[in-house]
Amino acid sequence: MDTIHHLINPPAVSPFPDWRDYSPSADELIPFSRALAQAAKFEYRRRRHHQDVPYWLVRFALRFLSQDQLPPTSVVADCLTIIAVALGCDVPDTNSMAPDENARLEHLFALIVREYETIDPGDLYRDRSKDGVAIAFLTYAARREEDGAVLPISLKYVTPDLVRYESWHLWHANNINAMMRLWMAAASAVPYTDDIGRSVVDALLVMAYDDKLSPHIPVAAWDWLKKRPILPAGCGGLEWGAHSDVVQIVRELWDVELIASYLFVVWSEWTNLWKNGCPLMMALIKEELCGIEAVGYQEDLIQRLRYALLRLDPGSFKERYYVEFRRALLKVDEETTKTLTSMSHRAIVLFAY
Repeated sequence: MDTIHHLINPPAVSPFPDWRDYSPSADELIPFSRALAQAAKFEYRRRRHHQDVPYWLVRFALRFLSQDQLPPTSVVADCLTIIAVALGCDVPDTNSMAPDENARLEHLFALIVREYETIDPGDLYRDRSKDGVAIAFLTYAARREEDGAVLPISLKYVTPDLVRYESWHLWHANNINAMMRLWMAAASAVPYTDDIGRSVVDALLVMAYDDKLSPHIPVAAWDWLKKRPILPAGCGGLEWGAHSDVVQIVRELWDVELIASYLFVVWSEWTNLWKNGCPLMMALIKEELCGIEAVGYQEDLIQRLRYALLRLDPGSFKERYYVEFRRALLKVDEETTKTLTSMSHRAIVLFAY
């Protein structure tokens, strides 16, 4: 318990624990997780005035619930205890619960599901204080859904926004690939709306900039860009999405429609236009959007830039580059039109013969 006390009240110079490198044996993990579950209850009671538990406890639950192979049942139950306490559930003392660990786990899972069933999706959108808790629970709940468990619709609707605003939580997941699959599955499970599209694409661009997360993005996730949602001012996707690292990732996908859709999304009057990304964007225009397969996309982008230019201050850095991009697009559009016209003439001549 001295170790637990030190974790709850760390010295000022000591950082909170990072569980990613913590790989104990089962003999060590089982009593340690039980102690952390008790610590979560203690901290919740101690901090009742703002109903919270230390976030490093939630990260512990995320770390061990996101493993490909789950830890022992008692550890899973302890992780669910931490989540339930963080949600404000009335969790009975371990000694008063069923002695069978499987029964304890099922009781805690049902307790958390009932809690989420009482929450309106809109409330989760408005209150972001429990996002990390929801992500930790979803890592385990997704497995249960595959086995037939029914998850609250509030969790499915809010998952894209959880990743949108809290993608940094994924750093603490043991299996980031599994978390990415969960994110995509949840986003695809609900009917498409503009809000869902904005959430997914915003999160996608932020994660593409993050070198810890970008290698784990499923290729299929990029297809969401083709829906071309209009991102709002101040969002992370427009802050980081025009960086050269993101432009290069999109370029290497070799999909003309995707490239055009990406540029359509990030060429906004609100975009933070990174100087290192501008030469790559120009290369996309001249090398990827110059053929007949880009017909239609060129005109869409010309109009998109026209819209943005009307809302920018003349002479600004962004305005100058948007003018250059539009000029380049007009040129490739003209060349494509000439190519199509020439092909049409040849076809007519051949048909006449």
